[in-house]
Amino acid sequence: MSWYSSDFSHRAAISVDNHGGSNPCDIEVVIPTDWPEFWDVVLSSGNDVYVTRDDGINTVTFKLDSWNHTAKTGNIHIDNFQAASTAAALTLWVYWGNSSASSAQSAFTVSSPKTGHIETHTPGSGSSPVISCRPETPGATNPRSEISKASTEDIFIWWDLSKVLARRRVPYQNRRLLEEVQNVRYLVQQQGSTVSAMSDNTSIRQVGNFIRTTIKGGSSGSNAVAILTVVTDAGRVLDFRCTIRVNDVTEPT
Repeated sequence: MSWYSSDFSHRAAISVDNHGGSNPCDIEVVIPTDWPEFWDVVLSSGNDVYVTRDDGINTVTFKLDSWNHTAKTGNIHIDNFQAASTAAALTLWVYWGNSSASSAQSAFTVSSPKTGHIETHTPGSGSSPVISCRPETPGATNPRSEISKASTEDIFIWWDLSKVLARRRVPYQNRRLLEEVQNVRYLVQQQGSTVSAMSDNTSIRQVGNFIRTTIKGGSSGSNAVAILTVVTDAGRVLDFRCTIRVNDVTEPT
């Protein structure tokens, strides 16, 4: 959809692991202490913290717990969230940076919450490969994107969705954002069969229009395909793939 309100200067994605999950579900998010983008801007009262669904517009029932602005600690609890999938990583948004905001928190008791995460990494940093997501060439039988890794490595892959999510012709709330990620699924296959040991669904994260996944292990000399399935709030289902070449470099002969 779009930015909640132009009165808010910042927002960040919350990624929730709901694989084998439930609907509805409660969610708990530990706000990172080492996150100056948040703590240097948010009101000391926390009144400008708002949480929305994946569309960036519709707010959810939430509250702040263990809030201590001086110590830079706090949790976000979300109540009775209507999950779009019980077999995917879900997206919500947290907004802040509005000096005139009134508290939007509600009172409730959290029960068996799912864990939400806020990622502070810069996409592609630390030598992590970045895949520019786009449709494959018509008639292609192999993914255009490929990366190489050693069999002993566990690495992150960042999938850049910037060029495939629809944008507005005219800004709304001073932003051209329109289509948002609702949920994502990720798997690794070899010869058409899923290889669970080569992926980790608990580590899926979103930063802006980037999705982070993990590729692990594999046997040297083998190839695999990483598959990211993105469901958007516009109802589209997008499929992106990348060839993983597992190769242990040895001394020259």
